[in-house]
Amino acid sequence: MVIEISPFLSPWNGKNTQVTVQLHRDDGVEVKAVLDITPSYPYTPPDVSILSAAIDRSVSKTLRDTANQHAADNTGSPMLIELISTLQDKLSTLSLRQTEEEGGSPMSQEPGRVTLMLRLDHMRAKSQYVKTLKRWTGELGLDGRLVFMNKLILIILQGSQSSLKDYLVRHKSVNIDVDSRGHPCKEKMMSLLCETSLPANARFEDFKVVECESAKDVKKLFDEHRMEELYVNYVQTIKGFV
Repeated sequence: MVIEISPFLSPWNGKNTQVTVQLHRDDGVEVKAVLDITPSYPYTPPDVSILSAAIDRSVSKTLRDTANQHAADNTGSPMLIELISTLQDKLSTLSLRQTEEEGGSPMSQEPGRVTLMLRLDHMRAKSQYVKTLKRWTGELGLDGRLVFMNKLILIILQGSQSSLKDYLVRHKSVNIDVDSRGHPCKEKMMSLLCETSLPANARFEDFKVVECESAKDVKKLFDEHRMEELYVNYVQTIKGFV
């Protein structure tokens, strides 16, 4: 078992601590558990993410549920070592047969399918902006989510490389919003967070707009679609997000 702790971050200096644990099975399967610990620990339980392309969504959910239940049962008391041991024991005893029989290997990637994640600074004409994005994704055959959480705006898109390229050209060259004077303008404050290929079981089946009330809601969205690693590596690191 390997444990990594983010440097210079501890619950005693007023910042979150991120503890990363590498769990192992006898059959070679490895799972990474990321524990986000707030300054109010142990009175606030750690937030647990499970990262692995070697297990399916149901197994990942079982591990998260196990961790959350253990944390809830031990709120107010130091729990990290026991929580990690509980996760390791649960992983060792879980049957992964379902992963192999349903949908093939979750580690396989869907040929030609790329995931793109963008961040927008703002939307002044939100209704028209969203309507345009829905039209473009429909015309280009793209799936994904448009995510709002307070001032955070994320666009997650999945599709072919050529369709995503066409999308980016449109988003940068077509008037899609209005400026401070109400005049039509192009998007000039969009940043590319990542462009990657994900396992075949980490995918959206359509394009939807999602309004999240908290960071936990955003995390849940990524967890449910097997994109925990995108959340940990790109979303969670956004300044001011947590």
